Amino acid sequence: MSDVLSEVLDLIGVQSSVYFQEDFCAPWGMCVENTGFAQFHIIVSGEAVVTYNGEPERLSTGDIILFPTGGGHVIGDSPETQGIPGPDLIVAVEGGKNPFSGNGRRTRMVCGHFQYDLDHKHPLIQELPPMLLLRGADIPDVDVLMSLIRLLVRESLVLTHGGSVIVRHLSAALLVAILRTYFRTNGGQIGFHAGLMDAKIARALLAIHNEPPQGLRLDNLAQVAGMSRSSFAARFKTIVGQTPGDYITRWNLLKAVRSLANLELSIEQIALDAGYQSSTAFSRAFQRLFDETPSSHRRRLF
Repeated sequence: MSDVLSEVLDLIGVQSSVYFQEDFCAPWGMCVENTGFAQFHIIVSGEAVVTYNGEPERLSTGDIILFPTGGGHVIGDSPETQGIPGPDLIVAVEGGKNPFSGNGRRTRMVCGHFQYDLDHKHPLIQELPPMLLLRGADIPDVDVLMSLIRLLVRESLVLTHGGSVIVRHLSAALLVAILRTYFRTNGGQIGFHAGLMDAKIARALLAIHNEPPQGLRLDNLAQVAGMSRSSFAARFKTIVGQTPGDYITRWNLLKAVRSLANLELSIEQIALDAGYQSSTAFSRAFQRLFDETPSSHRRRLF
């Protein structure tokens, strides 16, 4: 049985890449455009300043910063330092020509990105802030996130056989750990993240993500949550911000988006799998959420 977070991340098709782990000596700076990827930086040692929307934020050893929707930003030793374009810096570092290898104050960073569908309409993505910052001082040393970072740093430094595969998988796991730590320390009072933090609602969300649509009745979900039907419906709406029925509908339609990429499945079969008795009803619901019909979405894919 899959957990809810894993199900959502699997649906949005997360891929990851680590650009480099490198020491930069002041003055240094990198300009990162909105590439459509979720960029991340880990301050392994030293200090840095990231500027997003004109607002500088100081970073120190152990801090992790993620731009979930790919926001453009500048990171360097100081807001005043003129940064060079990120792609140029990556090419230089990969070619063994670090442009910031002087004698100034040293900062070591791991930089990379997560790639997924930024237009995905699941609240996991929609509710995240444009800039997500985790302070190293707030992450316990024994936390899984810190263990992953240590492994990622070690494998990035020592290029042994199979090291690139290990780094790729570690960085994918890193996203899960970052989000899990963020939910635990910064979760809001309302929304999908809040639902994951509520034991009763989390059990219901798990059932929604693992049961076929035809078996998802309000009575069943209330029983899973250990609540009365009316109390469960009210609590789900208060915490998640939408009714159980609305969440189920959205989740099934999001799964249908992935199914449309499989040409062996007819739209009629996808409609049935999503819990609809007819392709017409399915098409109407799909268009309300995505502003296009299932047929037009499939044509756009191919």
